[in-house]
Amino acid sequence: MKGRSFHTATALLAGIAIVAAAGVASAQVDKDNAKCRSTIFKTQSKLAATAGKAVAGCYKNVLKGKAPASTDCNNPSTADTKNKLPKAESKLSDSLGGAKAKCDDTTHAATLAEFPSCPSPGTPGAITSFSQLASCEIELAENMVENFARRILNPDAAKIVAMVNAKSPEGKQLSKCAQSIIKNATKLHATVQKDRGKCQTTADKGGGSFAYSCSTFDSGKIAGTIAKLEAKLDKDCHLKKDSNGNERDLSEGELGLLGSCGRTIAELKSCIVDSVVKNAGGLTALAFQNAEVCPTVVDIVAKAGSARDGQGGFATATQLDTGWNGLGHNVDVVDGFHGSVNLDCSASTSCDTCTVTVNCRAGGCRCSNDVTQQCNTPFVEDICGAGNPCEVFFGPPLALNASNAPVCVVNKIPVELIGSADVGTGSSLTTVSNVSTVFTGIGQTQPC
Repeated sequence: MKGRSFHTATALLAGIAIVAAAGVASAQVDKDNAKCRSTIFKTQSKLAATAGKAVAGCYKNVLKGKAPASTDCNNPSTADTKNKLPKAESKLSDSLGGAKAKCDDTTHAATLAEFPSCPSPGTPGAITSFSQLASCEIELAENMVENFARRILNPDAAKIVAMVNAKSPEGKQLSKCAQSIIKNATKLHATVQKDRGKCQTTADKGGGSFAYSCSTFDSGKIAGTIAKLEAKLDKDCHLKKDSNGNERDLSEGELGLLGSCGRTIAELKSCIVDSVVKNAGGLTALAFQNAEVCPTVVDIVAKAGSARDGQGGFATATQLDTGWNGLGHNVDVVDGFHGSVNLDCSASTSCDTCTVTVNCRAGGCRCSNDVTQQCNTPFVEDICGAGNPCEVFFGPPLALNASNAPVCVVNKIPVELIGSADVGTGSSLTTVSNVSTVFTGIGQTQPC
């Protein structure tokens, strides 16, 4: 039995967004350093906003058939057809140790000290000058915008455009919904940065500490922008008249063509807001300091489904191949099951090389002598009693049916995971040993 690996970028991204904002105790900010810190934030957030606008503009062109459907609009460099990123990048570089430097290595040494290294998704490495910090902040701004864009929108552009060209009301609404998602998400991202960045620069001017202190701040503008985003999605992802003359929301199968993070409008609103606010909050924190604190536990949600074939669910590459003749290939695993892993990032303060091991807090660890009893320490007796190890289950029982032969499969992980993860990019490469116990299915339509 071969299962394709999966990961959830947002879970890892959320980790860095939270820990980067945690801050550490430090001295008070003087007037000169306050100006320098404000410059870093303003130029970094301006670059991020420029990248976001480029991504939104690219999707507008693609979904209107004015650019190839294959265009990777989530990549700011590819999306920047108006060539505005280089100007924003130059302004940041010039302001930090460049031609128009407002921060220099000597006068603002205390500010520079808050950035001992560049974290992922920038290029990991020590930072000893503002010119190096500028390169890091450019990468962080553009890469983190790309991260949240990929999380919330990966549309089947060719199919949507074809539907629009065929005068399909569903296609027209899908195009409008997709454009609304990315346009309003980038507005929310910029609002979070502006609001929390202004909070921190105000604290700096008041002689506050160098530690970032505005991780949860909201003047009311963030909440207001969230409300507008939700209202726009309610409107733009709703059909007043479908092909049959009915008024309704876009269906799960239709929304699946967007390749987003939810299967209903309610789910879309929730996951988009969560992803964008965490991403923008983390990026804002990283304009003021890199506390070099990595997450220790990450929750993972397995997303699977054939949404692009009209079956609903989240369209991903997560699937299961059983056997060799193809009858049991391309099978969906259980959609939405939760798991947790420990991350040991002690080998890299940039959080880009973290060892992955099993964590039991999602409830997947059970006593071998009583599966109703949750345990906490995998692969040992723990609370289960002598001779009864704490077993790790890989998700709930999996229902399969190939060639009218229904089976119910229980998957267990018998030994510790072997792998690593990059917190900043959300990527991981992990080897999972799996032992499957196959039971004859209850029936054709309900194997488990």
